[in-house]
Amino acid sequence: MLHLSVKEGSWAADIPNSADTSWRLDEMVPRRDQPTGIPAPPSPKATESQPRLNTRVVRRQGAASSSPPAWSLEGARLPPEPAPVPIPVPPLIEPRRRTAILSSALSTRVMEGHIVIKPLLEAIARAVPVTKLPRRSRPTLRRGVQVLVDLGEGMIPFDPDVRALVEGVRQTVGQGRTEVCYFTGSPLRRVSSAGSVNEVAWRPPARGTPLLVLSDLGLGGPTSSPHKAYVAEWIRFARHAGRAGCSPVVLLPYGPARWPHLLREHLYFLHWARGTSAGDVRSRRGGRLRSTPQ
Repeated sequence: MLHLSVKEGSWAADIPNSADTSWRLDEMVPRRDQPTGIPAPPSPKATESQPRLNTRVVRRQGAASSSPPAWSLEGARLPPEPAPVPIPVPPLIEPRRRTAILSSALSTRVMEGHIVIKPLLEAIARAVPVTKLPRRSRPTLRRGVQVLVDLGEGMIPFDPDVRALVEGVRQTVGQGRTEVCYFTGSPLRRVSSAGSVNEVAWRPPARGTPLLVLSDLGLGGPTSSPHKAYVAEWIRFARHAGRAGCSPVVLLPYGPARWPHLLREHLYFLHWARGTSAGDVRSRRGGRLRSTPQ
């Protein structure tokens, strides 16, 4: 036991000798009671007495490990998947409007319409010899057309529309009056005919024959493409065609907001879209359908 003695001016403790084992530490530090509701931890002896679980894998006898289960064979009985059907894309120009639009865009005017009576009577009244009957002008497709098809990267998405439009031109103007040439960049870089891989220098058709250009004028496709033609090259083409007496008509798959302003003075643009009608073509051309020599 620990004995304390207090003397005057000091205090002292009687600590038992280390050889004396009559005192214990648990008598110096009081124990705390176990809280109620919480089980006491098991003793080491109780843990060792619990049986261990058997962790060995036991394989069922009689089952073949290499044979697949029955449910995995059900997939072979399913019907084969049908072939993929492409989603139809509506054409840029509706087929029911195609003939009217092409006729309005590719026609030229000739003085072969009805006879104008008033100038004829005035000439007779003044005793002026009449060598040619005055007639009204009318549109015609008899001059044919030369179609120039752009094969650049920017025209790849419109390939079905190009084939349909070329076939529509042959049906409208005539197979014998339609000449189709293919180019990359611009027609000034050489052209090739249908079914031929040989490229030759572009030659304009006979004087007065309209030109139909199916191109994006370099507005589409990759900007770093070496085949892309720029505005200056198309201006040279327009001037070359003008000197030959031909009027180029360009079908663009992009709206007027993207048309090059410098080319509007040299080329006649038409929006290649579903909303375009023959009336729009005639109203835009206006005075461009002027009379040409026969």
